[in-house]
Amino acid sequence: MKNIFTTGRLLATLAIGALLIGCSLTTQAQVVVIDPGHGYNCSGSNVDGRTTTEIYTALATGQKLRDLITANNCGWTVHLTRNTNGPCGWTSVTQRATQSNSWNATRFVSIHCNAGGGTGTETFYCNQSASPTAQDQAFAQEIQDNMVVEGQWTNRRNVEDASYLGYHLGVLRTNNAPACLNEIGFVDRSSDAAKLNSDSWRDKFALAYYKALEAELGTCAGPGGNGNLAPDGSIYSYTTQLSSAYSAAKAIDETVGTRWNSNGASATNYIIVQLDGTYNIDEFKVKHASTAGLSVNLNTERYYVLYWTGSSWANAVTNYYNGSKTPITSHNVNVTARYVCLYITDPTFTSDLYSRIPEFEVYGTSTSRVNGAPTSPPPFPAFGDVALANASILATPNLVTDGQTTFEITVPETTEASIEVINLSGQVVKTLPGRIFESGVNRIQSDVSDLAAGMYLYRMVNYQGFSPSQRLIIQ
Repeated sequence: MKNIFTTGRLLATLAIGALLIGCSLTTQAQVVVIDPGHGYNCSGSNVDGRTTTEIYTALATGQKLRDLITANNCGWTVHLTRNTNGPCGWTSVTQRATQSNSWNATRFVSIHCNAGGGTGTETFYCNQSASPTAQDQAFAQEIQDNMVVEGQWTNRRNVEDASYLGYHLGVLRTNNAPACLNEIGFVDRSSDAAKLNSDSWRDKFALAYYKALEAELGTCAGPGGNGNLAPDGSIYSYTTQLSSAYSAAKAIDETVGTRWNSNGASATNYIIVQLDGTYNIDEFKVKHASTAGLSVNLNTERYYVLYWTGSSWANAVTNYYNGSKTPITSHNVNVTARYVCLYITDPTFTSDLYSRIPEFEVYGTSTSRVNGAPTSPPPFPAFGDVALANASILATPNLVTDGQTTFEITVPETTEASIEVINLSGQVVKTLPGRIFESGVNRIQSDVSDLAAGMYLYRMVNYQGFSPSQRLIIQ
């Protein structure tokens, strides 16, 4: 039988199609709910009896987070459960969870400050909510890790609420979204409170939440914001020692299910990354083995982050020791480069010699783009922290009259070291940035005009110790 498609049926079909598309878009939208804790009810009462520091810090940080999301074109819908420190800002914890559910939140973060005489930051998640506990725990860990780094807080804990508090937090228990509650710092610890009341520190707290949300929901577009450069296809990974089980192209792709894996004893344990142009780099982030579900003991123990100056490799991060086996280590820097390198000197906290890095991320803004396919990166001289007992360092002149001298360094093999200048009281008064010294003779011109006239000692130093000291006189 011939099917006659009438105008009315066409319009009805289009309407249904539009509805289905609209529903699809709605379900795919990213919705971030920011919950600044506590506040004042409509009569102006402080219902929860919280300090002004907590109430004001929570809202200021939440609003700064909202503004960061907006400024960086994240494309997420943002709701705040409280928008004022004045009357009618307070709602109950149950109402806040209900608001979150009515907004179909993708992620929910509740912002609070602690009390009780402690110090540092801690984050709670709940295993009774509708969302998978693993997602709640992972989101809470992102918040905790980033707050420790950006807020420079003592790392207290990331923990399921009832197991530590003895009860479930109402704002989390009935929340459908992956959700957590972060206690930024302690209002009754003077050092913590000074940071909580600082506008510049509140910026850093907001940045911590923002970076955690980026890790969960994807990197924002900008403008030239603090997004990992990898999503634009701008990072290429090179290594001469890669396990055949893993692809070099997967070393940096914001997917912790894949990982760069070295070849153990034969490995030089480094990744060189080529950006698609020159960047002002302000942060490096290293995600370690445990973020990919491996043992925390396989997290990298010691490493450097290097950048290519155009003629040599220089240190952006010198001999970092991940003694707490932190799953994500972040480093704020200020360097300009197209090539960067993660160089691992101690792969794990065990005798295992394999390095495992799920992600090595680079953040910054472009200064100039390069067209065309990637080229070969500069050569990398593998080095170690060799003992400096047989190294020598000599300043010429060692009697400095114009603030300038040249250090001549001789090392038996390529190594990394820095140069220290020490006063006669044994205090280090000047440190030249660490760099890689090639086997043989190296020369570095240095400005010591910032030092007062007098007699000093100088030496080379690295993780293995010191070179013999020499004398320097400044007039």
